[in-house]
Amino acid sequence: MFGIIFSSNISEAVQPKEFIARVTYYWPGGGGQSGKKTSTGNIARSNKTMAVDPKIIPYGSKITIPKMNKVFVAHDTGSAIKKRTASKKLGKNNIVVDVFCENRKEAMYKIKTYPMFMTIKVEPK
Repeated sequence: MFGIIFSSNISEAVQPKEFIARVTYYWPGGGGQSGKKTSTGNIARSNKTMAVDPKIIPYGSKITIPKMNKVFVAHDTGSAIKKRTASKKLGKNNIVVDVFCENRKEAMYKIKTYPMFMTIKVEPK
């Protein structure tokens, strides 16, 4: 007469989205960054702050780059990020993310250490 209705009220964990991204690096005074304030008004922190295209990766999202073994927060953006300039210069159209570094020396080290294109995992806020 009456069937049993199963309801799944247990919220499933949102699976992170994966992208192959062109990863670039920026620092205060370089690449358009003047000081340490981001476009969202947050203070940029080395190895924590990332610039993204907020239409693809919402502000506040956590971005993991497994090859770097680091987790960043999407707190900044820039026109070159939105236009995918760094990727298009290489004949590709991957999304671009920009990792904030304390200074040019740190950025140059990362450029030499990590590949230009890496898998990123995005967990929206």
